[in-house]
Amino acid sequence: MRVCRRNGDAVVKVKVGVIGGSGYTGLELLRLLLSHPAVEIEAVTSRRHKGKRVDEVNPHLKPFADIEYEDVSVREIARRCDVVFTAVPHGVAMNYVPELLENGVKVIDLSADYRLSCEEYERIYKKRHKDEQFREGLRHRSLRSHGIARRRD
Repeated sequence: MRVCRRNGDAVVKVKVGVIGGSGYTGLELLRLLLSHPAVEIEAVTSRRHKGKRVDEVNPHLKPFADIEYEDVSVREIARRCDVVFTAVPHGVAMNYVPELLENGVKVIDLSADYRLSCEEYERIYKKRHKDEQFREGLRHRSLRSHGIARRRD
């Protein structure tokens, strides 16, 4: 986090990363984050658009998005960010979240991977959850203390 001045007042800026910033959810999230006065976007990932400017791929973000898509490691994102959003398809966030949490980053998962209980996830999506701590109930019971936001349906 860093402190910036806005109209003479100190504003703490949170360094944010978005994993999966080129899909519908990621783009809507970017649109919201770009106008937030307390957010500094540090990393936006997209393997397909790596090296391209976000506003080049998404012209509607032109006046705001002076950043490039990257394809960087989870460790690198964790090093640069205070908070990371995962805006990836269901079943993908569980590949990133455990390492992000182990590196002390707060995580907000926009997929169903951590929003649902493990039992609900496996019943609905018919696939095994890969996060063993989550499967064993350890992460589910302590999602908030680990820094992961969980939406209640």
